Order: sequence, then structure tokens, then C-alpha cells
Amino acid sequence: MKKNKRSFFIVGYFVIIILILSSVYLFTRYLSKFAEKSTVSNQKTVKVIRMPIKEKIVLRGIVRAEEKAIYSLVSGMVRKVYVREGDYVKKGKLLAYIDASNKVSELKKKEKELEKLSNEIKKFQDKLEKYKFSSTFDGQVQEIYVTEGESVSLGANLFKIVNNKSLFLTVAFPSWLFNSIRVGQRLKVVLTEYDIETEGFVDAKSSLFYVNDNGQSVFDVKICVDNEGRSLPSGAKAFCVITSKNPYQEIRSVNEGILKMDEIVIKSEVEGRIKKIFVKQYDRIKKGDILIEFFDQDIKEQIDGLKDQIDETKEAIETLKKEINNCKVMSPINGVISNLNISEGKLINMGDSICSVWSTNDLIFESKISEYDVYKVKKGDRVKINFAPHSSYIPESEIDGIVESINPRPLDEELSQNVSWFNIKIRFYNENIKRGTHATAEIEVIRKKNAICVPIEAVRKEGDKYFVYVKKFNNESLKKIKEDDKISDELGTKESYYAGCEKREVKLGISDEHHVEILEGLKEGEEVVLPQTYKTTP
Repeated sequence: MKKNKRSFFIVGYFVIIILILSSVYLFTRYLSKFAEKSTVSNQKTVKVIRMPIKEKIVLRGIVRAEEKAIYSLVSGMVRKVYVREGDYVKKGKLLAYIDASNKVSELKKKEKELEKLSNEIKKFQDKLEKYKFSSTFDGQVQEIYVTEGESVSLGANLFKIVNNKSLFLTVAFPSWLFNSIRVGQRLKVVLTEYDIETEGFVDAKSSLFYVNDNGQSVFDVKICVDNEGRSLPSGAKAFCVITSKNPYQEIRSVNEGILKMDEIVIKSEVEGRIKKIFVKQYDRIKKGDILIEFFDQDIKEQIDGLKDQIDETKEAIETLKKEINNCKVMSPINGVISNLNISEGKLINMGDSICSVWSTNDLIFESKISEYDVYKVKKGDRVKINFAPHSSYIPESEIDGIVESINPRPLDEELSQNVSWFNIKIRFYNENIKRGTHATAEIEVIRKKNAICVPIEAVRKEGDKYFVYVKKFNNESLKKIKEDDKISDELGTKESYYAGCEKREVKLGISDEHHVEILEGLKEGEEVVLPQTYKTTP
């Protein structure tokens, strides 16, 4: 019994020891894994990205002001000066006035001359229109009095044109009916020889009373009869009957008239030689048809000569107006007057210097740029101009500017050196900067737009080769790193800092202040580990 009890204690003792050892082992494993996890999670990583590689070009130079020299555009006496040396003026301000009285008188003379020429050419143009005559109504050519090539005088008979759409006759009515007959009034027209009764209307009435052969007091009335689409005989005799309402009665004309077609004799409105006749006798014509044309070369030449004179006169007037306007000397920009060279009463010639105006806020930073950088910069590039030494007095020590120009010709004084330099001007606006102030300009240029980049500190150099640590997340890499136990870098050593990383060789390209281009060895989106300072474990 004692022996069995002793054996029981021994077995229990061993079981407890095994349990304690197992617990220690498992706890150690747990701490190890936790340490690995902690180490991996403490790594500083960045992703491989695409970005532009930039470079800053720094220029040292001086501020100059835009200055406009003003020269006289006319000759004459200075009548009035409105500014003094050092005055601030705005754009468009009247600076001086040069006497223009002679030019004003000459301008008025030329304007009267232009008016006279314009009236004269209008007369010739109106006359030219008459050199080609067109019919003003429909009708028939009854007679042609001239021939082609014939010279005719003003007022000479050219054609007789009849209009058979209407027939006319003149009859007399008693004078006591004068107030009862109105123009446009309808009445009967009776053709006695042809036993035809039709209708007409009063076209006109005479206010002249006379006594006829029968001793009656009468007056004449012109009657119009519509003949369009009909064939009333021209030359037929007819009398007219008019109806009176108060009292109602029919009154016959005291005589008969003869129906005639409306005849018009076309007379020449110009003097000249006939070039062409476009109609023949008995041709039917319509309104607007050309009947005759005269030779018009002489009048056209006169018109062309007048046009030339008018153009010359207009040009002279415009020149005089500009000269009169130029007698007013205006400021082309906002700025300060300098180099004032005129005074009231002084005679000046065209091209003489009047003054200069320099801008107080439209400024130019002027410097020189080397041949190595000149191809990287272009007109319109944005620039930062730094006035750091004067920051205590200037509210803005850094001001934006734009490249205004780069002289394509190198500076003469630099040609003897191994490097050529070119003048560069950068425009900026600021009212607080004075010309003559020195400053520094920075132009940021892109050397490569879409480069694969990492921070410079992520790259390690070993001999003539470059490496980075690429973040990995598989267990095999963790195991391999742990077996290597320690990894050292230029900042010290630390167990398992690069756990889960792959040491990879890379090929470098260009770089800027913070990033370097990777030509080979990395892909966009991968993560690289940045170095960290650790204390060396004993």
C-alpha cells in the first residue's frame, strides 16, 4: 500500500512538471509571434508611385520698371503742359497740348471740299442712270424718231408710245353742272357710230369756262374708258351721260368727243450719241423694258475721276484728324513722369522726346539664365520671386510672376566664357516693390512627367549597387528572415525589422530633392520599407 501511494505521488509530480513546461513553451511561442507581429507592424512603408520629377532653377537678378518713352507725333508749339517731373499719372491722362489751330482750319477746308465733290458725283451718277432709258408703263411703240449712232440734243423726241389699255375722250358739259361733277365719278359713254354703250369715269375736269358755238357756257371734262381685254375702236366718236341725284336726271354732254389711246412722246433727258435701240416700231413693251442706251464712257471716266478725288480728300481728312488728336499728348500707362523735356511756348518737331512714364506696379525681374537651363524654361512659365532680405519692409516676401521673354541671343560679355548666358525677363505686379531691388527667382520645371518613384531614403547603396526592401506578406519570407536572424543597415541593426521584406536590386534614374526614379526593379503599387534607427542588441 505504501509502495502504491509513493508511485502515485511520483507520477503526479511528473505530470505537474510536464504541464508547467508546456505552459512556458506555449507562452514563449505566443510572445515570439507577438514580437514578430509588433516588429512587422512598426515598419515604415511607402508605396511605389508615378509622379513628375521636378527641378528648381534659381536665378539672381534685379527689379526694373516698365518705362514708356513718349515722342511728339506732330510739329508745332507747345500750348500747355499739365504735369511736372515726378507726378503720378493714370493711363489716358492729358500731359500736354500742342497748338493745332492751323490743322483745324485745314480740316474744315477739306471737309467743305469733300461735300462739294460728293454733290458733284451725285449729279453725274443721276445723269448716268438716264443714259439707259426704260419704259415706265405697258404699251406699244407707235413711232421711233432716232437711229443708232445718231447724236441727239437734250429734249429731242425719241419715241411715241401708246397705251391701248385705256382710251380717252374730251367732252363739254354745261357750266351749271361744274360742282356736281367729281374726278373719279362714273358715267355712260355711248359710241354713236357703233351703237356701243360702255362705262367710263371722270379723269379730270377743266376749271376754264367758255361759250360754245351754240352760245352755251360750258367746261371740258376728260373721260377715261377701260379697254383692257376689249377692242373699242380708237378714233370713234362718243358722247357721255352723267346722272344727277338732286333732282334725279340724266344730263348728256353738249358735244361728242373722239376716243383716243393715251399717247406719250419720250424725249431725251441727256445730250449724247445713241449706242443701241432695243425696240422696233409696233413692238409691245412692258414697264421696265429698256428702250434705248447712250454711249456713257465719258461720263463714267468723269465719275471715276471724282471718286479718286473723293478718296484722296477723305484720306487727307483722316490724316488731319489723327494729327489734331496727336496734338493731345496722353499717358500710355499708369505711372510716374520722368525726363520731362518740354515747356509751354517751346517749338518741337515730330519725333522729339516729350517725357517718359514708368510704371510703379507693372514690374520686370531681370536676370540671366545659362545655356544648360534655358531650354527647360519657356515664355508663360510661372515663377516665385523671393524678397526675403527685405521681408521686414515688404508685406509679401514671395510674389508670383510669369516669364515674359527670353532673349534668343546670348549676352555679349559672356561669349568668351565656356558657358553662354541669356537675358530673361519675368513680369510681376506689386505696388510695394521699388525698381532697383535685388531678388531671387525660382522656376520649377518638370524633368520627367510620369516617372516611377520612391523616397530617396528608401534606397540603400552597397558598393556600386542599389537595393530596396520590398514588403512581402507570405510565411516563407517571414521564415527566411527569421532564420537570417539579423539584418543590418546604415542606421544600425535590429532583429526582424525587415521581417516580411525582400531585398531587391534596383536601377536608378533622375532624382529631385526628395524622390528618385526607379528604372528597373519595382512596379507601381508595391510597398518599400523606409529605414529606422534601432539600438544594437548585445
